[in-house]
Amino acid sequence: MPAPKPVSRRRTPAASAKFDEGFASFSDAIAQLLQDTPSSITSLIDTLLQAEDAIEAPQGKGKSTGKKAKRKRMSDSDLVAHAGLLAQALEELRYEVERNRKDGIAQAEHLRQYLLEAARRPGINPNTFLFVLQQFAVAKLDIGGELRGVAEQMLENLAASAPADDAASVQELAKGFKEVANSLNGDPFAIHSGVSEFAQTLTADVRAMLVASFMAPKDAPALREAALGWLLDDASGVRQVVAQMLEKDAASNSGTMLRRMIALRNWVPEADRPALDRAIKASQKKVACESWQSAKVLEAYASGSDGSGAQSMFMVVTQGRKRAFAALLFKQDAGIRDAWVSRGGTRADVDAMLQALGMKMDLLPVPLEYAAAAVRHFLGVNAQAGIMPPFGLLDVAEVAGLTNLNPEFQPVDAFVASLCAEIAPKRATPQAIAKALKASASWGETLPMAGCWFEESDEADAILAQGRLSKAKRKAALLVKPIQKRRRWWAALIAWTGFTMKHTPDASGWEDCVLVARELLGERPLDEFGIMNGIAEATIANY
Repeated sequence: MPAPKPVSRRRTPAASAKFDEGFASFSDAIAQLLQDTPSSITSLIDTLLQAEDAIEAPQGKGKSTGKKAKRKRMSDSDLVAHAGLLAQALEELRYEVERNRKDGIAQAEHLRQYLLEAARRPGINPNTFLFVLQQFAVAKLDIGGELRGVAEQMLENLAASAPADDAASVQELAKGFKEVANSLNGDPFAIHSGVSEFAQTLTADVRAMLVASFMAPKDAPALREAALGWLLDDASGVRQVVAQMLEKDAASNSGTMLRRMIALRNWVPEADRPALDRAIKASQKKVACESWQSAKVLEAYASGSDGSGAQSMFMVVTQGRKRAFAALLFKQDAGIRDAWVSRGGTRADVDAMLQALGMKMDLLPVPLEYAAAAVRHFLGVNAQAGIMPPFGLLDVAEVAGLTNLNPEFQPVDAFVASLCAEIAPKRATPQAIAKALKASASWGETLPMAGCWFEESDEADAILAQGRLSKAKRKAALLVKPIQKRRRWWAALIAWTGFTMKHTPDASGWEDCVLVARELLGERPLDEFGIMNGIAEATIANY
């Protein structure tokens, strides 16, 4: 596959829309526009809140109190489209929050306060309000404790408004979830993904009750298997409750569940492992552990890392006459942020997906060993950052046959040193290092995704906003201030890029990446690095 031109995440909506990528690119462009125009997000939220009730809360059809204003009905397809755009805009906002951008943090807080105010409006529809909150969970943008409390109160009101014999008991809730499981063909990962998006709007105590309802029905094993996903919940209390229930009713655990508990045991924080260990031990007394199924990975691709430290990975797996398409999203500071599997596709379907992805990012063919090493590395980053990996990672691991995925975190100094040990001495002479530093100036044209590397920070924006400074002075200020402060971050990104290229067949130049990363960990002035000069220039150009 030819390497396409890298696309900067900071591209304008108009530029993005030029790519022939169908609705996906169009919605990406609109989401970026919404994120860039804060009032547009609140307008979109209002559009959803004012839609006629076409959504049922998981607890049943509740009636809002107060006089209901007359509303124009929004079709289901329009509702889903509007919600999708909101979720994408919120995801763009989450990127800003994760980069600790002042404006992004302020905008996220503004939206929370706006929704708190909206919750107090007369006649607000609780079902549509909860549906809006669900889009925050889809985008992995925290709604905050106050909004969780509002969501919990709305659910209590919905339950209270139902007939007494139809209240949201564990049995009734379990019955509803069984219907969800049937609609998703008993896929525990799809079930957990769908329900967790809603569950994340609730407090930890309510999520724990939700898990109880998942594990209650004996005739719906898919629900019990899906409940394993809450072993990776953000809240320790929820993880503990799940482990305790798995131990208490170990006889109901299947051999597949036991295998999965063992597989994700080391993904769980150390403080929560004793409870899970007891569940595993109790299950081993009741059921034989299922073996991992064999897998045949046909192709694997890794993107380069963009300027935010994000990298994607894709694997094509044969399943009979069909294909499964597995995807992972890594973030340098946060670990594994997303993981999913699409099944039942044809060869043509997979080719079309890869072609569309190739329009957005550089894709490099990599062996399965690289995929396993990358997952272990970024699981280690998850642990260091205190961010739980997604349950979908286990789905990806199973479909691709990736076993023994234990976190392996290496500080950047040790990681770079281990790579340097594999470089031939003649490639690491002072002359070779000087050549690598100079040659790195062209990485924007030759290195995967390096064309979209630039500095994003409030401090960088403050420098660039000084119109009286010449371009040369702004570049110098960027190098000695914000970029200097993050030189270790850039060293880690460049070292990982070298590691990726090292595992790419017929690729060359990985040694230069490693050597440049090692020099960045030292005291060499940044203006001696071709790539750092390029990052400063790209930062100015993208402002």
